[in-house]
Amino acid sequence: MRTVLFDSRANFVNNFSAMYKCFEEDSSYGINPVIVYHDKTTFRENSSINNKEILSNYWDKGKSKYSIEELRKMEKDYFDINLWNMVASDRFIHNKDQDYIISQISFFIYAWEEIILKYTPKFVVTETVTGIWNYILFALCQKHNICFLGFSRTKITNRYYYTRDIYGHFPEMYNKYKQLQHRDLTGNELNTVLDYIKGYKNKPAIPVYMKTTSLPPSIKRSFNPYRVGVNIIKDLMQRFISKHHDYTLSYRLKAQYFEWQRLYRVNYTKLFKVFKQPGYNQKYILYPVHYQPEATVEIWASYYSNQLETIIKLAKSIPIDHMLYVKEHRAVLGSKPITFYKNLKKMPNVRLISPSADITELIKNAKAIAILTGTVGLEAIFWNKPVIIFGQVFFDFYPFLIKVDHIENLPNLIKKAIEQRIDENDERKMKFLYSYITSGYSGDIYSAEITKSEAEILCKELVQEIESSN
Repeated sequence: MRTVLFDSRANFVNNFSAMYKCFEEDSSYGINPVIVYHDKTTFRENSSINNKEILSNYWDKGKSKYSIEELRKMEKDYFDINLWNMVASDRFIHNKDQDYIISQISFFIYAWEEIILKYTPKFVVTETVTGIWNYILFALCQKHNICFLGFSRTKITNRYYYTRDIYGHFPEMYNKYKQLQHRDLTGNELNTVLDYIKGYKNKPAIPVYMKTTSLPPSIKRSFNPYRVGVNIIKDLMQRFISKHHDYTLSYRLKAQYFEWQRLYRVNYTKLFKVFKQPGYNQKYILYPVHYQPEATVEIWASYYSNQLETIIKLAKSIPIDHMLYVKEHRAVLGSKPITFYKNLKKMPNVRLISPSADITELIKNAKAIAILTGTVGLEAIFWNKPVIIFGQVFFDFYPFLIKVDHIENLPNLIKKAIEQRIDENDERKMKFLYSYITSGYSGDIYSAEITKSEAEILCKELVQEIESSN
């Protein structure tokens, strides 16, 4: 029996609990499951789950377990990147004070170490590294020679895959692409790609996470007396009754304050007409603003994570007859300070594009796409557009990707991108797309609700991944 430890943050309580039951009921899987719930408030009591841990139970001992000198030694010995860099990527902790952050780091190292030593798992299943809690878990997996399996979305194909590092690399897709270098695509394989491209262009796929992403706040919702009253009551319960220690669960009043702040900023952008509609008769480079703070920016593109500075560098590097179109992410409109937009509006060759503008049309009419990381770069491939990338992405082996190695080279790289021509049926592109659309798993691991049959699919896919890692 192989012991598999599931890191079950609040978002995945239902899925992992259902998978646990499948593994426990069917011994033929050969899996001994252990679930780690982050907090009692996120755990729905179920008597059938025996192998479980509550992470917050380790808080009292863990929060002051290690001195800052001891943490520095661990950082040196076990961590690939500095802990402060990871803290910067964590949307739940990056703006806290130093004492709070150090106590959380100490707590997570102590808690995960104790749990790992208690159960000695061979595999750990969690989401791809997105915060300090599972970055520490990843580092301890390396220390104890445990196979780390972080699941991540494949973006526009609405599938998922398991990565084994902190950068979200996609080993199955990469290996499949490398194998295709030694042969031609078969007729059926080529038709699979052509059919997918045709279907995508007729109706561009919307990533699952964009279908459920939050829209800008409204006055009616933000100032609803009933909703505000409920938030006050729940906030008091969080602080004085449940006393949870899951730092990813925001206090309700704090969340309410940020919602009001976002509302003010959204209305400011409307009142002063910050955003404009695109002019497709212009030559332009498209830069989609990335969600922050987020590991995909702070870790995968850590040296370019100050997006204001990166945009300014881009604007200084484009040809004189081009504009830089900067499109805000509709899910985070209002999350940036107003000064962000004011600074960009001062630049004569930068146009701030409305979040409601059609991203597909923007991609189709752009001369090139510049991204830190993200889905837009992947979408651009379907439209044969050159992609300039600053960070790391799971598709960084795409043959026409232009990687920014040194910022001083940016003007030349942009010129190269603009002059690049990608044939619609280029063999390398087709092999890349075949590897992409046929890799990963089809189960819905991100679903909020899950049936037994859906859980069984996820279990079989996980076992398949485990078998492939041996």
